[in-house]
Amino acid sequence: VARVNRDIFNQSTVGLIYTDWEWPGAKEFNRIGGLDTRLKFNPNWTGSFQAVASSTRNQDGSYQAGPASKADVSYTSTHMDYEAIYNDISPGFTTDVGFVNRVDIRDIKNAWDYRFRPKDGPLLSWGPNFYTDNVWAHDGTRLDTYYSPGFYMAFKGQSYVVIDPYVEFRERLRPGSVLSPERRCSRFATRPKRA
Repeated sequence: VARVNRDIFNQSTVGLIYTDWEWPGAKEFNRIGGLDTRLKFNPNWTGSFQAVASSTRNQDGSYQAGPASKADVSYTSTHMDYEAIYNDISPGFTTDVGFVNRVDIRDIKNAWDYRFRPKDGPLLSWGPNFYTDNVWAHDGTRLDTYYSPGFYMAFKGQSYVVIDPYVEFRERLRPGSVLSPERRCSRFATRPKRA
């Protein structure tokens, strides 16, 4: 495994990675090379980007190869947070030195929340949030769909209330079969003061 990383601009980095796993007796190998960067656009916006490609010779003599990429852009401020993540892993991508639990996907996630922050009283912050996750195969088949609006309240004394009035999750388990569970839930937690 070889890794090179360098600081650039203001609070930003760029790097290269190369991994090589080989079993000469069976003429097997798994090689991966890639580029990644973290960019601080301004005090609120940050982006992380990665692109890699794999080349693999399997024990049975078959060969496979393919790219994978990830983009993660986030916005953070006193009242609003937002994050968008895009993952694209081709059917031929494989890694023997890392962990990828699912290939042949294009995945788009979005997470947003807004917090009002009262100046006094027991309530420290409150506001809505919304999360989505959509996954497709490279042939365009929709695999997963997830939507979750919610409401959050944080109180003094490390206590909070979370309300998820509606969560929809659709997962394609096999061709022609779609699992569509729905759930509604509320959570409350508090941490007692130490004596």
